Amino acid sequence: YWNLDGSPSTDGQRLQVLADSFLPVDAAGLPAAPAPVAGTRLDLREAQALGPDDRFDNNFCLAGAARAPALAAILTGRRGVEMRIVTGAPGLQVYVGAGIGTSPWPGHGGLAYGPRAGVALEPQFWPDAPGRPGFPPILLTPGTIWRQRTEWHFARPGLDHAARPALL
Repeated sequence: YWNLDGSPSTDGQRLQVLADSFLPVDAAGLPAAPAPVAGTRLDLREAQALGPDDRFDNNFCLAGAARAPALAAILTGRRGVEMRIVTGAPGLQVYVGAGIGTSPWPGHGGLAYGPRAGVALEPQFWPDAPGRPGFPPILLTPGTIWRQRTEWHFARPGLDHAARPALL
């Protein structure tokens, strides 16, 4: 879970996900066929502020198969701290943490975490891929080597952007 401000919730932090489609889920929570993000609250192709009404827990479709690492998402805190995720995974699960509640157990700083205390950004293959022939293949056969590369890049306010490393 990520919270770039250390505040009680991620409300107001901005999220951008570079995906044109996502996997809606049915009543049982199983993914359906990819659907366009256009015209939905899940259209995060341009950065959007997270808010108290957000409840999504969806896989964003970054590509139709594993790929060379590319920029997948950018999370920006209210004070400008920025995290970029570069990955070769074809999907990115985004959960805004609406169901978080750790009370009475404390987290960092001795305080319990409440709803939206952090956002999960999980590069992955598409869920239920073994049962979905049209999804990117996830089968790993004996003797096959599998690697997935994911990088997290951070920047802080005031950092000369020209001095930042180039991102894929």
